[in-house]
Amino acid sequence: MAKLVDNVITYGASGAFAGQFVFRRVNGKVFICKMPGPRSSAPTAGELANRERFAFANAYATAAVNNVQLKAIYQAAARPGQSAHNRAFRDAFNAPRVTQLHIENGMLKIRAVDDFRVVKVMVKVLNEYGFEEETGEAALSSGNVWWGYRLRGDVAGKTVLVAAYDLAGNAGHMDFK
Repeated sequence: MAKLVDNVITYGASGAFAGQFVFRRVNGKVFICKMPGPRSSAPTAGELANRERFAFANAYATAAVNNVQLKAIYQAAARPGQSAHNRAFRDAFNAPRVTQLHIENGMLKIRAVDDFRVVKVMVKVLNEYGFEEETGEAALSSGNVWWGYRLRGDVAGKTVLVAAYDLAGNAGHMDFK
């Protein structure tokens, strides 16, 4: 993708040109790109799911920048040349991940990561028959890396479900027995 800077011929250009190139504006800069071609096949299930994620992320980002508080949060986290909308979009497009779980002295330690911020971690313990035995919200421990949840009893033979949520409401899950 070629970047055009202070070019008299292309000043103010946008859109398609001669069916071969497309002028695009990104953060006030003009780029020239190859014209996209038509699809030759039907979209796959993965592509359709990605479109749905994209639509959700775009709707969330638009709503976030219309909310003064959320816009300020995302603008503060935006990198140079990145808008609050871009940052909110990225947050909504990528769900958090629960990467590590371990039990230490009756405390379930949870490591949950996100490209922006994990705002809540929920824990659910199911007995050997699949019925909910306990549920609760984990607390963020010092260092903003690990979350902790005090278990009410022994979890041997039980299933522990953990869900981490980001500001956009996406959830990342992990469970162990």
